[in-house]
Amino acid sequence: MISGIIAGEYVNIPETGVYISIGVLLLPLVVFRLVPLYFRYRLQLIRGILVWLLIFFAGWMLIQTAKVTAKENWYGHEYQEGQRLLLRMEEPFARRAKSIKTKAVVVGRWQDKKFKRATGSVWFYSAPGAMPEDYPIGNYVITSQTIQPVKNSGNPGGFDYAAYSQRQGVTGQLFVRDSTQVILVRDSTFSFKRKIIAWRETILYQLKKYIPGKEEAGLAEALLVGYKEDLDEDLLRSYSNTGVVHVIAVSGMHLALIYWLIQKLLAPLAVVPRTKWISFVIAVSLLWLFSLIAGGAASIVRAAVMFTCLLLGQTLSRQSNIYNTLAASAMLLLCYDPYWLWDAGFQLSYLAVLSIVLFYKPIYNLVYCRYRIMDWLWQLCAVTCAAQILTTPVSIYLFHQFPVCFLFTNLPVVPLSSIILIGEIGLLAAGFSNWLSEYAGMILGWMIRLMNNIIYVIEKLPFAIWDNLNISIVQVLLLYLVIGLTAFGLMEKSAKALVVSLATLNIVAGIRYVDCSRASVQNRFIVFNLPEGSKMSIVNGRKQWLQQKSQLTPSSIRNNIRPSLCAYRTAFADTLESLHASDNLITYSGYRIMIADSALRVRRIREPAVADILFVHGSARDSAAIWLRKIQVNQLIIDRRMSMKKRADWKAAALKREIPVHDMNEKGAFNSKLNKSISE
Repeated sequence: MISGIIAGEYVNIPETGVYISIGVLLLPLVVFRLVPLYFRYRLQLIRGILVWLLIFFAGWMLIQTAKVTAKENWYGHEYQEGQRLLLRMEEPFARRAKSIKTKAVVVGRWQDKKFKRATGSVWFYSAPGAMPEDYPIGNYVITSQTIQPVKNSGNPGGFDYAAYSQRQGVTGQLFVRDSTQVILVRDSTFSFKRKIIAWRETILYQLKKYIPGKEEAGLAEALLVGYKEDLDEDLLRSYSNTGVVHVIAVSGMHLALIYWLIQKLLAPLAVVPRTKWISFVIAVSLLWLFSLIAGGAASIVRAAVMFTCLLLGQTLSRQSNIYNTLAASAMLLLCYDPYWLWDAGFQLSYLAVLSIVLFYKPIYNLVYCRYRIMDWLWQLCAVTCAAQILTTPVSIYLFHQFPVCFLFTNLPVVPLSSIILIGEIGLLAAGFSNWLSEYAGMILGWMIRLMNNIIYVIEKLPFAIWDNLNISIVQVLLLYLVIGLTAFGLMEKSAKALVVSLATLNIVAGIRYVDCSRASVQNRFIVFNLPEGSKMSIVNGRKQWLQQKSQLTPSSIRNNIRPSLCAYRTAFADTLESLHASDNLITYSGYRIMIADSALRVRRIREPAVADILFVHGSARDSAAIWLRKIQVNQLIIDRRMSMKKRADWKAAALKREIPVHDMNEKGAFNSKLNKSISE
């Protein structure tokens, strides 16, 4: 099914051909049921291939069904700028630096004074004060604001926000700047989703009220219900850098504790034959209620499905196979939303569980501990190491780093976070007593501060994190081959498997060597698309110079610039050989890059000048015609902050002179090799 989903996303297979193939495959499967058992046994391989192909095409059909743009009533098919839209708020508003944001579903639109039903989702942004920040989900908004496409910044190595939005079913975004641009339509009917959000808000209120400290309360909210809006960004990064971000990403570990508590509470009912089904219904209801309150992320839903299967097996007095349970839960989730296959939480949670199932016992059996406390510590080490084996390649591919001290961090943090989680549940249960709640909140606040301090201390170690790792999908697959061959060789004592594993690892190292060799001779020119404005950068080999780096915020460097360091295997350099930079002119290896802004008046240039690249700020004073008459330009770059009228003038002037134009408002960052054909 996974292979069919991937093919449906990336390979263009004719729809008619798929349906014909399904019909052709079903016919021999029906015939198989009619032939004698002997022939069925002899031809079981062919039957297996036919079944595999059917499931493959089922995966293909799932992803086609999930593509909102392929639906007949998708709003984008007949949408026109200025149309009135009816939107339903799907999520609570999340605070941003200069706005609030939520996901909204397009219910319908008015065309020729007639209301037409529609489908699709958009990111809904509102300026502070234009919309009530606590506007309940499930309520409606009428607006005529234009839906704009979701765009990427285009910065090299940056996050593909457009693809992420597409996989969330979001195909556009709109901005509301004041209250006159919206009409609020409240829905008073009962909504289960709205009730879940209300319960969640009650839990968050209790945690904020009784746990002292903004940082501590924010982490408590993330730990219990996965709410990260109040979580300190630097603290979240510290947890990620030290390899324990799973502690604050509500997942199977959290649900396992809830499952354990429920089992303890319902044990008297579970052992009695007449009441065991009552115990099952209560337990499953509580598990799913917690999963929904925690946000219903792929990792927590995966755990809920697995524990539901385990509880069902126990109630029916039947033993379940963990591999079948894992596969069944994955299949159910992908049937619900095939785009979860690209979700990092989905991938890492399944890999972690599979890794523990495969490798925990072999690792644990390596060491015998006589004393109970030592045995418990070794079990924790074995689980941590086992989970890391299969998650490491994907984690490096996605996040470009490896937490070297993950074992030393998990040893104290995992038990401590488990105690804190149980304590938070106790705090909620003690809500009837202010004195008891305050006392519990004080203890929890102290424990959270202790856990945070452990994280900060380990993060500051000089060898705590190995970052800027850049591997391709081919290397990821080869690393999994290395892991599989090594595990088989050690468990089955196969020298051949170990030799092949070592050879495969050498191939991975060889690919890395080739990539580094290519990086050492690269030359690129980049104009970054940043919140503070556009900044230029030149890449020379393994060095990267950045214009006015000191003027950028640490957040902008971390989120927008550093991904390019990883992508091109470079490090910051204060200057480069043959580089000379002034306010309006950058020269490098024979290339002239001119900056047109308010400080430079082209009218004062008496003799015609030459610029390989002309970057035009929105503040440029003189007209485009004068600039291009005075300066011979090979490549024109237009800043995204330029007005629409000036942008059109510059494009028209460049078109007359057949000058290539890169509009950063439409195409994002500019990124090109430095060679004779700079516009490639």
